[in-house]
Amino acid sequence: MDRVIRKECPVCGSEDTFSVTQKRGTVLSEFFTINRCKKCTCVFVVDPIDPKHLDEIYNTEYFSGDGMDDSVNYVENIDRQNYFFEKYDYQIGSELEQYDLKPGLKWLDLGCALGNVLDWASDRYSARTYGIELSEFARKKAQSRGHQIIGATIEDVTKEYRGFFDIITCYEVLEHLYEPNKIIESVEYMLKDGGVFHYSTGAPPKNHRINKWQYLRPEVHITFYSPKCIAELFTRNNLTPVPRQYIPVNRKFQYYKPSWKGKIKLHLPGFLVRVLRQMQPDAVKGKKF
Repeated sequence: MDRVIRKECPVCGSEDTFSVTQKRGTVLSEFFTINRCKKCTCVFVVDPIDPKHLDEIYNTEYFSGDGMDDSVNYVENIDRQNYFFEKYDYQIGSELEQYDLKPGLKWLDLGCALGNVLDWASDRYSARTYGIELSEFARKKAQSRGHQIIGATIEDVTKEYRGFFDIITCYEVLEHLYEPNKIIESVEYMLKDGGVFHYSTGAPPKNHRINKWQYLRPEVHITFYSPKCIAELFTRNNLTPVPRQYIPVNRKFQYYKPSWKGKIKLHLPGFLVRVLRQMQPDAVKGKKF
C-alpha cells in the first residue's frame, strides 16, 4: 500500500519533532516511523498508509475482528448486546453522569461503526441518534438498526447541523485521524452551546515503551494524544477542556445491579485504562460545567 508523509505535528503544526522508534506493522510486514512533537507531546506515525486505501482497511472483515485490528469485533458486540450495555453503563455512563444529560437529547457518534454505542444511547437516554461512518457496510448496518446516518465523513455534514447536537461521542476513533484539527473544528461547529464532546483514545506512554505498546497498530492507529496534547487540540478549536469525573454509582441506570463480584469483574480489568482516561479531559462548547 502507498504511504503519505506527515512532516509536521498533526495537532499543533510544529516541525520540531523527533523520532522515537520504528514499529513493524501488525499485519503488513513493513516498518513505520513514530515521532513525538516537542511542543505539544503528540505522538504520531510519520509515514501512515495513504487514505485512498481506507476502504480496503475498514472492510467487512475489520468489523468482525478479522482485519488489521483484531482487538475490535463490532458484530460480536451486537450478539452480546446485554453484556456490552452493562459495560457501557459502568464505563461511558459513569463518566457522562457529571453532565446530567436529559432524555431525548440529540446524540451524534463519530465513527459509529454498526451503531453499538447509539443502541445504548437510545436505550438508556431515549436519545435521537445520528452517526457518521466511513464504511458503507457499517453504515447500512447502523441504518437498519434505526439510526440516522448523516455522512460517510464529517466533511459530508450540511449546514442544517450547525449547533444541532447536545452531545457528540467518538470512541476509539481519534487515534485513526490524519488531520485531527479538521475533525474537532467540525465538532465545535455541530455542538450546541454547552454541548459535550466525550471520547476514548489511548494516551501514549513514555518514549522507551512506545515500541511495545499494544495500542500502537501503525496501519490503523496513527495519532496519539497526551492530556496536554488533547487539551491543546480542544483549545485551538474553541472548545473548553473539562476534567473528567467518574461516578461509579450510576443512578440513571437501574437495569443492571451486579453483585460485588460482578462489580470487580467490570472494574478491575480496565482500572489502569480508567486512570489514564481520567487524565484526559472532555470538552464542552462555550460554558464550563
